[in-house]
Parts: sequence; C-alpha cells; structure tokens
Amino acid sequence: MVGYMDGDTIKVVRNGKEEKIRLYGIDTPEKNQAYGQAATAAIKQILTGRDIKIKTLDHDRYGRAVAMVYADGKNVNEIMVKGGYAWVYRKYCKNAFCNDWLQHEKKAKQSRRALWQDGNAQPPWEWRK
Repeated sequence: MVGYMDGDTIKVVRNGKEEKIRLYGIDTPEKNQAYGQAATAAIKQILTGRDIKIKTLDHDRYGRAVAMVYADGKNVNEIMVKGGYAWVYRKYCKNAFCNDWLQHEKKAKQSRRALWQDGNAQPPWEWRK
C-alpha cells in the first residue's frame, strides 16, 4: 500500500508503478462530508498489514483502475458497505452480487452503523452536485 485517497480510492504500486485504484460498486462520503474521514480510517484499518489482491474490472474516466480489492481474501468493497461506511453505487454497480450488497446496505442502515447514525445521510453523488 502506498496511500489512501479516501474511503473508496487507494494508491498502490503495481508492476513497479504507482496506481490509483477506485473500489468497484461503492461510493463513500467525500473527505469534507460527514463520515468522510471515518470512511478513510475504516479502509486503512481493513487494509493495513494484510495481503492485498486487486482484481481490475474496468477503468474510469480519470484513468483509475476500477477494481475489487481483497484483504486476506476478504472483499473490501463489500466490507465497507456492511460496516456502514459506503453506499452501493447504484449507477455503476450492475453485477448480480450488487443485490446482495444492497441488502448489506439496508442492514447497516437499520442497525445505524457508521454513516447511518446520521438520519439524513446524503449519498456522495448528490452531495457533489
């Protein structure tokens, strides 16, 4: 690991080159948004000291790899949703497992985990507008 841009974007060195990786199918609060710092801290805690694997699925308009990230074999994208640190990014999460992630998001919201403690949590895609 090289760094953490925010809760859904990390920097790694792959093939001797520094690369930004955007986690597929999720969107976390922006740094200046409520729970943005908490989301960044959460992904850092999940990844630190773990064996990291990255499965690139696509590239976004900024040239970042859009990927599934695994820490010791566990899906980090899904863990962020389960922990209440991310929304399922409905516009882009189109695989069958996204339905499972929506259920995890619903459970996190019902349990008021992390960002869901805020009764008016605003998805980042709306906040950015």
